[in-house]
Amino acid sequence: MQYANTIHMVRENMLNLRGFLHSFHTYGIYAFKDLIIRRVIAPLSSLTHDRRLPKLLECIKTLTPTSERFLLIILDSCRYDVFSIFAPKFFIGHVRMVRSEGSFLPDWVPLFLKTISCKGPVRIFRAICKIKPHDLRLVNFCANIKGVEIVVVEPKNGLVAQPQEVNESVLKFGLAAKNVVWYMQPHFPWTLCPEITSKLLRLFMMYEFISPSLAGKLAEYAVNREQVTRCYIKNLLLVLKEVYKLLSTLNKEYNIFSGYKVVMSADHGELLGEYGMYFHPPGYKLPQLTIVPWMEIHDLA
Repeated sequence: MQYANTIHMVRENMLNLRGFLHSFHTYGIYAFKDLIIRRVIAPLSSLTHDRRLPKLLECIKTLTPTSERFLLIILDSCRYDVFSIFAPKFFIGHVRMVRSEGSFLPDWVPLFLKTISCKGPVRIFRAICKIKPHDLRLVNFCANIKGVEIVVVEPKNGLVAQPQEVNESVLKFGLAAKNVVWYMQPHFPWTLCPEITSKLLRLFMMYEFISPSLAGKLAEYAVNREQVTRCYIKNLLLVLKEVYKLLSTLNKEYNIFSGYKVVMSADHGELLGEYGMYFHPPGYKLPQLTIVPWMEIHDLA
C-alpha cells in the first residue's frame, strides 16, 4: 500500500511536458511562473507545516457518530489567518488550523458529502452563486450518496445568495439532527464592494481557464492587493454577523450550544495577491488555499 501511494504521489507531481509546452506557447513567462509555484513553492511550503496539520475530513468524521447532533457551518473560501482574527469577536471557542484536501470545491466536495452522511441522514443548506462556472450544485455530486437532503438557497437579487437569505431558509425548514449550513461568503463576489467586484467580475469568470499568474497580473491592472484584502474582510465580517444572528435565534429555539455540537470551518481558502495570484485556482496546494479554520463554538461572545 505504501509503495502504491508513493507511485501515485510521483505520478501526480510529474511534469506534463506536452501540456507545459502548450501553456508556455500560449502564456509565455507566466506559464513558467505557474510551474514554479505549483511544483516547487507549494510542495516546499507543505513540508514546513501543512502535513503536520489534521485533515479537515478527519475532523468532520468526529461529528458523525450515530447519536451525535451537530451543526457544521461552512464559510466558502475562508482563510484561517483572517478568520482567526475576527471570529473570536463574535463567538467563544478555540480556533485551530486544519488542512483541506482541495484548493477549490470540486476537489473536496465528493468526499465531504460521503463523509458527512456516513452515519445517517444530513440536511445541507447550500447558498448558490450564479456566476458561471461557479454555479456548482451539490446535487450533481450526490449520484451515489444516500442520506443527503439539500436545501438550495437561491439569490433573491444579484449574483449570490446573501447570508440573511441562508438564515431565513434555516429558520423556515428548521434543523434536523445533523446539519450543514453553507454560506457563500467570504467568497467573491464581494457584496459590500460593488465597484471592486465589477472590475474583477469578468476575470473571475475565466481565471480557472487561463494562467493564474496571468490572471493575477490582469487583476492588478484594475485593483491592488490592499483593496482586495479590504473587500474580502468586509465580506467575512458580513457573514460572521449573520452567523451570530442565526446562532442567537437557534439558541432560543433549540438550546443549540447544549443540544448540538456547533462547528465553523471552510472548504478551502483564498489567495489575496500572494505569489501574484488571486481567488483559488484549482490544483495549487498553497497554504493560503489549503489551511482553513476549525472552530468549535461553545457560546456567543
